[in-house]
Amino acid sequence: MTPQEIRQGATGQAGTSATPFAISYLQLCQISYFSTDQIAAAISSVPPPGESAPDSSIGSWSVVWGPAKDWDDSNLAYAAAYTDAASNLPVLLVVCLRGTDVHVDDPWGILKQLFEDLRVPDQVALPWSSSSPARIAKGTLSALDVIQKLSSNGHTLSDFVPSYLNDNQQPVLIVTGHSLGGALTTVVAPWLQSLGTITASIVPATFAAPTVGNADFATVYGTDFSYSLRYWNDYDIVPNAWWNLPGIATIYQPCNLTPPGFVTDGLTHFENKLKGISYVQPAANTQLSGSCSCLGKIWIDQAGVQHSTHTYMAPLGGVNIEPPGGVGAPSIVDYKPG
Repeated sequence: MTPQEIRQGATGQAGTSATPFAISYLQLCQISYFSTDQIAAAISSVPPPGESAPDSSIGSWSVVWGPAKDWDDSNLAYAAAYTDAASNLPVLLVVCLRGTDVHVDDPWGILKQLFEDLRVPDQVALPWSSSSPARIAKGTLSALDVIQKLSSNGHTLSDFVPSYLNDNQQPVLIVTGHSLGGALTTVVAPWLQSLGTITASIVPATFAAPTVGNADFATVYGTDFSYSLRYWNDYDIVPNAWWNLPGIATIYQPCNLTPPGFVTDGLTHFENKLKGISYVQPAANTQLSGSCSCLGKIWIDQAGVQHSTHTYMAPLGGVNIEPPGGVGAPSIVDYKPG
């Protein structure tokens, strides 16, 4: 694709399919789960949008900020740029957000982290729009504060992103993440927009993201980002948090699998805590039709397989990015029971 075609496709213009771009963003999400010393090297294996293999004669990806993480390794972010070979100009700038505690093998543990760390029973206003009825989880705001303070070479994202965009003829800005990283994407994109120093198009792209806010937040998000991407596998329990907890208990009935007692007890506990609290997913979405996996013989294993980035990549038709040397990726990237 030419730089103009990439710009148009990345911003949803001219009816261009989102799939080639979703593949690129998901590949970058996969890399966010690698160890920090693997990320820069792995970026070179990401193909240009719409291509199936790296080709430096067309263009290439590189890390331009980060990776940066907090002291306890619970959050990590990096920024990658796609540069067109002919013009030598960046066309896309992607801020990629990793989820929390990627070494947790079972997604039920991730949901528990979401509840405990992000404090979903308490909802608060957006700091940059305090008069709006939009509300997000109090813990999400705390997590956003962590992302805002991450620094690479002395620059935070609020320093780096506007400067990079202005210095490079305004490439399209993408904010993306998988799982908890997807949840953070839905608040980091509005925060960057609220800075008032970014004139480039901003496109949020989430994969397997749980909800972070109420119906008013979903409405504001949809208004502020007239074009966004949200991919979710309908056999994945995580995108059902926190708007559809009852659906988690029955999600694997087609697979003849029932949740263990600690899951049903946990769901009951969460439902009680969330009485009177509303969570709504943004309207824009692409539902990926899931199916029972032979790798998931028990409920928890099935949940792990369905949440994997490899499971999300399969219907998109892209190539999975593996860590340099083929080792070191945590199991949430390509979940294998046992």
